Amino acid sequence: MDKTAILAGQGSLPALLASHLGPEGCVVVCFEGQPPSTLSHPDIPHVVLPMGKIQRIIDTLKEFHVHQVVFAGAMQRPNLSDVAVDFRGAKVLAKLALRRTRGDNALLCLLMEELEKDNLIVVGAHTVRPDLTPQTPFLGKHKPSPAHQQDIDLGFDVLAALSEFDMGQAVIVREGQVLGIEGIEGTDALIQRLSPYTQKKRKHKAVLIKAPKRHQDLRLDMPTIGLDTLKRMQQADLGGVALRLGTTLILDQPDVVALADAEGMFVASL
Repeated sequence: MDKTAILAGQGSLPALLASHLGPEGCVVVCFEGQPPSTLSHPDIPHVVLPMGKIQRIIDTLKEFHVHQVVFAGAMQRPNLSDVAVDFRGAKVLAKLALRRTRGDNALLCLLMEELEKDNLIVVGAHTVRPDLTPQTPFLGKHKPSPAHQQDIDLGFDVLAALSEFDMGQAVIVREGQVLGIEGIEGTDALIQRLSPYTQKKRKHKAVLIKAPKRHQDLRLDMPTIGLDTLKRMQQADLGGVALRLGTTLILDQPDVVALADAEGMFVASL
């Protein structure tokens, strides 16, 4: 039986994909030097490989009869001087050294290209679990106010303008002012960092806006929120979150909607 390889990073997404595919349908691959995966299913094959040993990765996938690969969960950018490589991996690192920009996913992008050269199909997590991508504008019973909608529009414009600089996927806006832009720390840390400002009482609450960059390959890096994000939003007293329709994963959707409804927050996909 052909299998799907889950190249697993952090968070609950690898486990959600693995439980959906089952022990007969997938193998989980983690990379050396990354934080350990939280996946604990005893029946699902699990291997740990060096990220820079490209030929070894491909050979291992073929041993497991893998026909398609999905990248799932956030991965830390490795220190390239510490990455163990084989001959094929050394060629990839040489390509990386010549690139003008080296964003968080530059190495993963080159790895994906090598996988495709060996006829492995790389798909996005939303292909495996389309139910994780909302296809309706609003989840739950709350909607943005007109003032919030203005902040949402501004947030999307800011993210679009920042795309060419390979910056973060999220901003927090309140009453026409951009309070903060996501950096390398991630969305949850952005919310926590700005919490002292967003908790200050104003006429309107601040809003989180999250969207992919222009030309972003969603197979490698699809914007994602989950219950932890909503809990941090609750603690920071945010009014809600706005996402781009069809391009963002929402994990733990029933729990996300329940918390948003209870706390008066909106979850919008626009």
